[in-house]
Amino acid sequence: MSATPDELRSHAAVLRETTSILDRASIAHLVFGSLATVTLARPRELGAHEDIDVLIRPPDAARAGQVLASEGYVVEDTDPSWIRKAKRLGVTVDLIHRAGREVHLDADMLERAPTATVLGVPVRLMPPEDLAMIKAVLHDETRTGDWFDALALVARPGLDWDYLLRRARGHGVQRALSLLLYARAEGTDVPPRVLAELLDAVPG
Repeated sequence: MSATPDELRSHAAVLRETTSILDRASIAHLVFGSLATVTLARPRELGAHEDIDVLIRPPDAARAGQVLASEGYVVEDTDPSWIRKAKRLGVTVDLIHRAGREVHLDADMLERAPTATVLGVPVRLMPPEDLAMIKAVLHDETRTGDWFDALALVARPGLDWDYLLRRARGHGVQRALSLLLYARAEGTDVPPRVLAELLDAVPG
C-alpha cells in the first residue's frame, strides 16, 4: 500500500530530524536501503510502512541509539550484532552497523557518497556501487526485489567500474559476476574487462 501524504510528511520529518541529530553528534552516516534505491535507480511510490535505513560505523552503534533516545525516539536493541531500531511518529529508523555479511561504513563509502534530496530532505546516500553489491549478496527467494534493484543500480550511467570491482572482491565475487552477466544479457553495457577480472577472481 502506497504511503498517504500524511505518512510521507512523517517520513520526511523523521528523516530530516534523524540525520540532523546524527550530524550534531558527529556520527558519520549514510542513508541506504529502499530510500537510496528509489532515489538513485528505481523510482517508485514509497510504501506506508517503509523503514528508513541508516548505515553507521560499528563503534558508533550504541551511541547513535543513545543520542536518538535522548531526543525522544523509542529505541530497541533489536540485534546489537548488526541493528538497532529507533521509532518516532510511527516511522522506524533502522540503525545498521553491519549490512549483509561484513559490510561496514568506511572511508571509501563516505568519500564517494552522493548527496541527494529524498522526500525534500538533503541527505548523503550510499554509493550506488556499494548498494548494488549489498543487494546482490542479500538476494534470495524471500528478497527477490533486491536482484532487480541491483540490476537497476549497475545500469546507472557513470558507474565507477574500478570501484565496483574492488567492492565486489570484498563483498562477494561470484554474486557480483552473476549479477553483471545477467545485466549484460539484459542490455547493460558492462565492460568486458570487468567480467574478465571477476572471473579470474572466482576461487577454485
